Amino acid sequence: MTEVFRFAALGVGAGALYALAAVGLVLVHRGSGVVNFAQGAMGMVGAYVYFEGRGADLPDAVSVVLGLLAAAVLGAAFHLLILRRMRGRPASPGSWRPSPCWWSCSRWRCCATGTCRR
Repeated sequence: MTEVFRFAALGVGAGALYALAAVGLVLVHRGSGVVNFAQGAMGMVGAYVYFEGRGADLPDAVSVVLGLLAAAVLGAAFHLLILRRMRGRPASPGSWRPSPCWWSCSRWRCCATGTCRR
């Protein structure tokens, strides 16, 4: 009977993590208008910083704060540098069309500057 409770507790814990990830996806989508599937990687950065802090013999509280700060800084930078540019853009890749410069240029330099000559 104790195994039933053990598996029930593990199932509730896993379900809570799935619910937390789902709420995070919805929150980011509502706030930025873009679905951000990189939030797991941002959490991984925070966990890695915590792990390295523990390996450097820092106290638990300091390692947790450093991990949270690292994840928060990465999330803010990702939002400011990438998600803001994606807002309002079409989501399907089929609706994206390359510029005429891309097709007519033979060198990357003229495509990067936008000065195409035929």
